Amino acid sequence: MSNEHVMECVVYQIHDEWRADFIVARKQVLAEMQALPGFVAYDTFQNTEDGTQMIDMVWWRDAATAEAAFQAWKQWPSAKQLMQTVESVTYSAHFKKLDG
Repeated sequence: MSNEHVMECVVYQIHDEWRADFIVARKQVLAEMQALPGFVAYDTFQNTEDGTQMIDMVWWRDAATAEAAFQAWKQWPSAKQLMQTVESVTYSAHFKKLDG
């Protein structure tokens, strides 16, 4: 990643009963996100204790692009469907890589 890229972090608390629905909705959201201008990459992490928490780290070209993507995301039917499959979600601010 370039020092110019920004990262956002989204933490999902998943209920086991909704896991299959979450996976389907999240796959659609990620496909739409990857099609946006300024998308760089994403990575996903899962809690190793019980698997009920997942973290998506998404990198964007710059903060303005990341904010525009977030505003677009809030309007997507797939994002609204995703939000119905989680117990909670925490969205971070945008972070920039530091040298060193």
